[in-house]
Amino acid sequence: MKKLRYKLPDAPVTNEEDFRARNTHGNRLSAEERIIRDGKYRLISLNLASTGLAFVELGKGNVLQIQRSITGPVLAGRKVKTKEKYTIPVTPKVEQWIVEMESLPWKPFVKNNIITDDSTKCNSYVIFYKNLNEWLGLHIGYDEDATISPHRFRHSFAMRMLSHF
Repeated sequence: MKKLRYKLPDAPVTNEEDFRARNTHGNRLSAEERIIRDGKYRLISLNLASTGLAFVELGKGNVLQIQRSITGPVLAGRKVKTKEKYTIPVTPKVEQWIVEMESLPWKPFVKNNIITDDSTKCNSYVIFYKNLNEWLGLHIGYDEDATISPHRFRHSFAMRMLSHF
């Protein structure tokens, strides 16, 4: 998946959020917008697999805001479901992916650690999940019986951490 590269075109739409809303109201995405969306989904997948974040955390507008600490760059906050604090070290590669992505492709649906827009959360998840399995899975040669999901990325992250330590 790391080798799968798409150049995100420089265009005003690069920072546009919520491709979902435009797609569900009969407004089809242009070829350029589709490339941007797919590139962002690829980067989101890489970030989820490299940080162990849950999909619901991506509902926060500032979840991928890198903070500087004594130990280096980190992602820090409170988990939406458990309200526990987390601090995730950010490697140079993860930082590069976050910078390249610029913004998430959907509107924030979590405010003050509470899901404020459940329909946006569900629609964003379904479209992202569908993209993982119908588009990304084909491009990376994923041929297992099980589907690709954000939760599977968390398991991948956990297994890599267990193997590392």
